[in-house]
Amino acid sequence: MGVDFLIKQVLAERLKYFRIKNKLTANQVGVMIGKSGKTVNAWEHCHGQPDADTLLRLCKIYSISNINELYGKPFELEESVDSTSCDSDNIRISNIDLHLLSLFHQLNNAGKEAVLTAAEGAVMNSKYVSKSSKETTSTEIDNENHA
Repeated sequence: MGVDFLIKQVLAERLKYFRIKNKLTANQVGVMIGKSGKTVNAWEHCHGQPDADTLLRLCKIYSISNINELYGKPFELEESVDSTSCDSDNIRISNIDLHLLSLFHQLNNAGKEAVLTAAEGAVMNSKYVSKSSKETTSTEIDNENHA
């Protein structure tokens, strides 16, 4: 899977995200830009892309001031923007987390197992683990040892 495909997939996901965020249907957006709802829906499922003029109109409709918010590369998504938190566990889910989850959901069971195995292997290698995760893990271990 190439970078171009990932960028197209992010665009598709972001188009749908901003449409839903603005409480619009694909048909409503289609009417606003002179396209059919089927066309808007196709863009949101990675079947084609809107042209540059249409992207600018979509930015206006979705109140997006910077087109990069709509058409950014997967790893350029801002982690702090549009994060979801889970109060019970004090967990923050970034756009990158959501993108990874979206990709994960497209896999069959064998693919999901392969990703989990790779992720577990990466976590075992300290060069891939964030500093905050290491501190949390050692704090949890310290607390368990003192209990």
